[in-house]
Parts: sequence; C-alpha cells; structure tokens
Amino acid sequence: MRQEYCIQKIQLSQSILDFLSKHFKQEKPALEYAIEPDTLYYGLYSSSRLLTVALLNEELEGMQCYLFTHPSFRKQGYAKKILQTIQKDFPHQPLYFRLSPALQEKYAWLLSHFSCQIRETDYLMQKAAIQFPKDKNTPIVSGKKQPPLSLLIATKKEYWLSLHEAIFPNDHDPSYYQEQSSFLIQKKYNARFKNNKGNTTKVGQIGKNIGICNLNMQPTSIFLSSFGLLPSCRKHGHGRKCIQWIQEQYPQKSILLHVSSQNEPAFLWYQTLGFQIIEQSILYELLTK
Repeated sequence: MRQEYCIQKIQLSQSILDFLSKHFKQEKPALEYAIEPDTLYYGLYSSSRLLTVALLNEELEGMQCYLFTHPSFRKQGYAKKILQTIQKDFPHQPLYFRLSPALQEKYAWLLSHFSCQIRETDYLMQKAAIQFPKDKNTPIVSGKKQPPLSLLIATKKEYWLSLHEAIFPNDHDPSYYQEQSSFLIQKKYNARFKNNKGNTTKVGQIGKNIGICNLNMQPTSIFLSSFGLLPSCRKHGHGRKCIQWIQEQYPQKSILLHVSSQNEPAFLWYQTLGFQIIEQSILYELLTK
C-alpha cells in the first residue's frame, strides 16, 4: 500500500529540535553549524509523523542544504522528494549538498539522480571548550587592565558591510550581516589629548575597529563565520587574540568554524590555534531539475 505524504515549509520548534537531537546524535556538530537565525526548514510528513527534515541556508554561491531522514524510513525516496520540492521552490538558485567521505557510497543514488558535480572539499573545525578554575579572582578577559581587543555588536549595518567589503572585496553579500550576531573587532589604544591649557593629558583608551566577525550562539558551541581583519591589521597577532578573547568570554562553549581546503593558509593558521578537524565534507552541486 502506497504511503501518503506531504511536504511543507515549517518553523523551527522544540519538536523539530527533539527530532534532530534524538536521531542524529553523531551529526551534532554539523547540526549546530547548520542551524542559523535565517535557516529555512522543510518537513516531510506521513500521517502527521515527521520523517525527513531539510535545512536550507542561503549563501553567496546558492542554497546549501542539509538532510536528515528518520532511520526507520530511509531508502524510501523521501530525501529525493523533498529535494525536488526545494528545487521547484527555488528554480533560479543553485542547490548544494554536503557529504562526508564515509557517506559517498551510501548516497551514490542521490549523486547519480541529481547529476551532482564536486565544487570543493571543506572542513568543519573545532576548538574545544575550556573551563577556568572556580576562583573569584580568576580574570574573565586577558590583559592587565583592559583587553587589547574586544567585540561589539554591530548596530549599524551599513558600517559593518563597508568593513566586510574592505576585508573581502570579492565576497560582498548583504545577507552576511545578521542582527545580534554580527560584531566589530575593536582594538584598544592609549589616547592622549590636549586640555584647554594646551597641556597633553592622558585620558585612557580609545577603540579602533579593525575587523568583523559573526558569532552564532548554540547551546554548547559558537559558530564563527565572516571572521576577518583589515589588510593593514593582519600578521600582528590580532586574530589569535580575538579567538582567545572569544573563548575566555565563553569558556564552556567550543568554537566551530568552516574552512575550505582551497584556503590552505587559513586552514594551517587555525590548526596552530588548536582547532582540530571534526568533520570533512565534499560540496556537491545538484544539477537535475
């Protein structure tokens, strides 16, 4: 007997999170990476039972898709049906799909049916959480008096985007800005000004914005994206200090980030900071409409 089903856009809810956390514990790092404030969700239901969830994130190159099917209902064509629906809803958007090397054979049918082609190999990297001793005198932020670097929520979208364009001139996309998630990286400088008598007086520190980043908060981790410094501020240790600042502010959370194997300098740099590869994936483009 043919099983009836329906596919629809859905809102993120506790039931969806319970479905994902219950059946996909091994994919937890990838899930935390995929769930963002503007993520779109599709659900495939049969008799009011959720069988498959698709997560869609709009990126510069197109729509990136993550699929999760209930273990008891795999190999029944549900993943193919939900992907076909997404392609119909976004006919002019390239659709991308990530697979780990271990899943290449398992999803061979998908790669064949959708005439997929490889775009690049990427790594999901993680810096493990730290835990400070429970001491009232333990500093939260490094530095003797004030931190040399700090992060401020970017309240002015246009200013954040102008910095993004200066840092990434070939990768400018307004969708990168996310309210409450986009930050300015600010460096502290000692400041001296003249008073009304013409004498130079030290008045403390002022801040200069030298970079940007996105911090997407998850229950046990922080996903770091759009992390970059102005060209004149690179190779001075600011990037390392920024990572340290983030981890000291959130010692119980690990830091996740996504880096392409094609960006070897960044990949090697993150390794020197203690980031380790926890997942490798190949980015495929789905071509068949």
